[in-house]
Amino acid sequence: MIAKDGEGATKLIEARVKGAKSMEDARKAARAIVSSPLVKTAIFGKDPNWGRVVAAVGYSGAELTRIRFHSSFG
Repeated sequence: MIAKDGEGATKLIEARVKGAKSMEDARKAARAIVSSPLVKTAIFGKDPNWGRVVAAVGYSGAELTRIRFHSSFG
């Protein structure tokens, strides 16, 4: 609720990572997704650009067995 009620906040980003090699890898991927300026821009603009999410996971260094998305962009 703190993030959702933050000053000027119009969106709330939550990342659920499944299929990571470890809990640490899941945390790395989730943090990279929610802190990525490109992902934030896509969500604010209601533009489901999955390439930005995949790129964020890629540069996180996390090991995942597969990537699947579920979203409520809009």
